[in-house]
Amino acid sequence: GRNFGINFCQAKYITFLDTDDIWDPHYLEETISSIEKDAELGMVYSNIKFIKSNGDIDKILFRTEMPSGNIFRDLIRGYFLPMPAILIRRELLNEGEVFKKKYEVIEDLEFFTRLSYSTQVFYIDKVLAYVRKHPKSLTANKFFKFPLETRDFIECLKTEIINFEVDYKRELDYLEITLNYQFAQAKWMNHENLSLIH
Repeated sequence: GRNFGINFCQAKYITFLDTDDIWDPHYLEETISSIEKDAELGMVYSNIKFIKSNGDIDKILFRTEMPSGNIFRDLIRGYFLPMPAILIRRELLNEGEVFKKKYEVIEDLEFFTRLSYSTQVFYIDKVLAYVRKHPKSLTANKFFKFPLETRDFIECLKTEIINFEVDYKRELDYLEITLNYQFAQAKWMNHENLSLIH
């Protein structure tokens, strides 16, 4: 659905909103004005708050200043971009499969991490979107697939970016700790078909 919408869209900017999430009334004004201040910017993102199942506003996502500029290194260390709070320039996207269909749960991570490698990003330090929590969401039910798919994505980057393993060694070491922790959690949740990757 997302790939179809992107290929069909002729607008200058693209942003995403799931049916049960909410934008602040000033979301488009804030994100568009921010990206238009600098022609080098290809993407902007903001803070969000979560909405409980009963409709009450829950905690804020980011409690400290988040990175701007070239954030590829930050995203390799650990992905943090909130989908409904991202706006990007349409011109940066190729036609065809933008979100990789082979991934079930990290398609956002893969797409925006790749995009951040080739463009500048700006963080808007405001809450401009609200995301509903779903205990039985896809990411909750298929938690074990995050480390598997992330590992596959990293292996792809190793073949595509020269000296990737050397230049991003610190970030990859940190990511490996996180992935191994996620594998351990998945095995604890009785997904015995996983094997810990060192």
